[in-house]
Amino acid sequence: DKAYIEGCMKKGAESASRLAQRTLDKCMKKIGFKQI
Repeated sequence: DKAYIEGCMKKGAESASRLAQRTLDKCMKKIGFKQI
């Protein structure tokens, strides 16, 4: 089912985006950049 596959992909993309943002925030903090 196309709608099911698209839903799974969207859910996975959102999860990956949150994880990537968290990792980026940690890196920025460690190197001294502050996020606005």
